[in-house]
Amino acid sequence: MGGSAGNQKFTPENLTIVGLLNTKLDKDGYNFKIYNGSTDGKSTRGYANDFKYWFPIIPNFNPKIVIFYTGINDLTLSDDMWDYPWRESAFEKFRDYIKNNSKIIELIKKVKFKYFIKLKTKHGATHRVNSNLYKNFNYINYYQAKKMHYNKFPNELWNYSIKKLLSQFEKRLEVLDFYIIKYQIIPVFITQINYDGLSNYNLYLINEKLKEFCKKRNYNIIKLDEKIISLERKTFLDPEHTLIKGNKIIANKIYLDLLNIFKLIY
Repeated sequence: MGGSAGNQKFTPENLTIVGLLNTKLDKDGYNFKIYNGSTDGKSTRGYANDFKYWFPIIPNFNPKIVIFYTGINDLTLSDDMWDYPWRESAFEKFRDYIKNNSKIIELIKKVKFKYFIKLKTKHGATHRVNSNLYKNFNYINYYQAKKMHYNKFPNELWNYSIKKLLSQFEKRLEVLDFYIIKYQIIPVFITQINYDGLSNYNLYLINEKLKEFCKKRNYNIIKLDEKIISLERKTFLDPEHTLIKGNKIIANKIYLDLLNIFKLIY
């Protein structure tokens, strides 16, 4: 479960973070499979909505483990439409039905992925980096961020906004926890980073709040923000979305932790 950073719909599946993890599992002889349920724009509230509205209508849907790659889409105080798994208008519902059930659409997708995958790999997922993104680049790792953001409250209004953001995130986690308990799943949370690590104060705090939540409930958490100490240039397409190079780094960093969790449960 995740947003666009987990979905990676413009990257060939085998080169996404999920695809790379599955390749590693298969290569090492494990009969585990990760299915990608990420959707662009989805926050932690959207995960809860999936458990409420989407998962109950999937036949025989009963996973033991659900992985939540979360943080970036919870950085703003908003009521984002992407968190809701339904369409309001009849036209949007009809369009989605056609997209999901049309044999013609299915054929077009098969042709696209068969004959244009090299083009997609080259231009859609590796080279279109914002030319200004890495100007004056400086990666801020967790330990640097911890010092940099210590007691960082420049004014009362900003302080209020941060407290409200963290309160909103905590409430979203509590709602999600209701479904974790209801469905008796074993959650695995993974923190996130931006292209320059944790220079974003909100992301640093969201990650810390997530760690606190997991510690209180004894949930599995892979602290990606603490694992990646440094990053080279051009591992991200934009501030939030990784390139194939970045996907490989993240997959390598979290693989053994995930594998150890899987082995304990299965």
